[in-house]
Amino acid sequence: MFCPKCGRELPKGSRFCPGCVGQHAFLFWVS
Repeated sequence: MFCPKCGRELPKGSRFCPGCVGQHAFLFWVS
């Protein structure tokens, strides 16, 4: 399965993309 947002391949059984989640967390903490 691939992330619809960034196109990265997701780990097996994962519905969340580590890259996108990390990006959101980073932006959340910075703002």
